[in-house]
Amino acid sequence: KQWYQRRVRDETEGEIALFPVDHGETLEMSNKWSVGAPCYEYCYLTCRQFIFAANKGEVRGFNLQGEEVMMFTGLGECVYAVAAHPTDPTILSGSYDHVIREWNVDSQTMVRSVTDTTASGWGFGGNWSVSYDPTGNYVLSTEPQSQSLRLYTFDGELVDEMKGHADCINKIKIVAGTQQAVTTDRGGGTLLFKYTKSCGRGT
Repeated sequence: KQWYQRRVRDETEGEIALFPVDHGETLEMSNKWSVGAPCYEYCYLTCRQFIFAANKGEVRGFNLQGEEVMMFTGLGECVYAVAAHPTDPTILSGSYDHVIREWNVDSQTMVRSVTDTTASGWGFGGNWSVSYDPTGNYVLSTEPQSQSLRLYTFDGELVDEMKGHADCINKIKIVAGTQQAVTTDRGGGTLLFKYTKSCGRGT
């Protein structure tokens, strides 16, 4: 039996749909459940096979059967973003308060945090999208007023600020197995950023 990658879709009515992906065949939904309220973002943690949804002031975790198995609170006024580590049992959350928090899903505790010090201070700000870099050693961040992608160490050092968008960046997605990230902006623009593993400098 072929290995199935899973994709998750979060609907506006607060439902998550699960699709097994077998290349060459039509996608067919394998499961769907309600999360109680619309979510800003979701992620799939491969090493534990859990789905996490950013929902108002919390992050909620589900197994593939749709059962809620954990909840993270104390994440700031509103949680906009959540991202899974490429290999480890940790996730990131991004909030209105510009603090990016890392959580261990096994112990269900916060491990460390990074403050996005280059935030613009725009009234409707916060980290709308966050991500690990493909190595899991850096944090990628943006917020809606900024037109740049920022790369941080977990010590809070701003390693690089990558520019090129003409509008506010609202999503970051890493390209698995590479030192690249895809970003989209509010005006529909999409950019591919590439940076070196050794120094983190971006282009």
